[in-house]
Amino acid sequence: MVNPIVVIGRYKIALLSISAINERQGLGVRLSRALGELVARINARRGWSLRWQANTHDVYLASGGILRFNQSEKDAYDAELAHHEQVLMVWGMCKSAGLRS
Repeated sequence: MVNPIVVIGRYKIALLSISAINERQGLGVRLSRALGELVARINARRGWSLRWQANTHDVYLASGGILRFNQSEKDAYDAELAHHEQVLMVWGMCKSAGLRS
């Protein structure tokens, strides 16, 4: 409960092992996003189901490793972190009320 293991996109990591997330900048990221928009237009026009997602976030782990998240993985991480905060808040309220697990 203190540091749950979660599946975020293509990664299975401990939630609190992430120490920082930085959004990537630069020409490569802009070109990758533009390619993603082009693929989405082609899909809409031709009815295809091609996928392209730019890895736009650098995720730094406490162990020193670096992962690359796309926007949907970043949103999933934010949702998991918000849920974990709510769980810990309820756990703290129960503990302060004298309830035992």
